[in-house]
Amino acid sequence: MANRNLSRPWTYGKGLVSIPCKWTIGASGAVGTLTGAGVASVTRTSAGLYRITLSDVFSAFHNIQVTLLQATVTDRHISVKAYSASGKTVDVHVWDQSAGAVTDPESGDEIHVLVVAKNSGV
Repeated sequence: MANRNLSRPWTYGKGLVSIPCKWTIGASGAVGTLTGAGVASVTRTSAGLYRITLSDVFSAFHNIQVTLLQATVTDRHISVKAYSASGKTVDVHVWDQSAGAVTDPESGDEIHVLVVAKNSGV
């Protein structure tokens, strides 16, 4: 059970906000159930390409981590393709190493994302 008196982490940056989310991959790379506060939507823009749209605009992104949890291990990996703090978006793509191309993850895989954003102009 979580402690209801959670404290803020100490950071060198002012106004840093952590925005975690995850979703399960369905058939043909479809976005399944999305969990995570602060995320308005996740859409599959084409094979292996996903756009995460945040609920709010931030002054900057300090860090973006993406992880592909595979139901069956393959030689695919995930990385950030593009991002825009003012546009509230993060684009990620799944790369198939042996095919040498962007491709959909397998059905049942999960994508986890952690965005650390700056909520201050200082």
